Amino acid sequence: MREKDSNKKLKILNATLDLVYTQGLSKLSMSKIAKTADVSPATIYIYFENKEDLINKLYLSTKETMSTAVFDSIDSQQDLKIQYYQILTNFITFIMQNKKAFLFLEQLHNAPVLDDETLQASDELFSTLSNLYQEGIDQKLLKPVSLIALSTATSSIAMEYVKLFHKELVTGTDEEINEVVSIC
Repeated sequence: MREKDSNKKLKILNATLDLVYTQGLSKLSMSKIAKTADVSPATIYIYFENKEDLINKLYLSTKETMSTAVFDSIDSQQDLKIQYYQILTNFITFIMQNKKAFLFLEQLHNAPVLDDETLQASDELFSTLSNLYQEGIDQKLLKPVSLIALSTATSSIAMEYVKLFHKELVTGTDEEINEVVSIC
């Protein structure tokens, strides 16, 4: 059996992200991925069981990168409102600066290709935010609604703003981002 090379795996993941961005998920094929990554189609199967496995691993990798960008600079000792503001600002900034990743995640948001294990791992990456919402409810800073409702409302507003940014209908200034965060 051949040894795995992390550079080849990364090339395959990046090629997949590029192809989903340029052609969409429905036109994605292993042969196109191999050609774009400059590897043989057989090489992909050294790293991934099939296309679904590749997409699930890319999804989780993308969410891990996002989670790091969103949460790593947060000081849990700070006031809850400050933490919340910084998390949302980091989230908006990340998806503004990572258009391919944002559009990839958007395409997969309701796609049946993601397995339960991947979705569970993704949820765990963002448990900090769920905990923050719960703490906000407990401190009566947020309405006592479900965490899913809070998360949906917050992320929907932020993501709609970023869609406008990528369509160049808003400029993405700090002032605009602050306005969006204040609504969330």
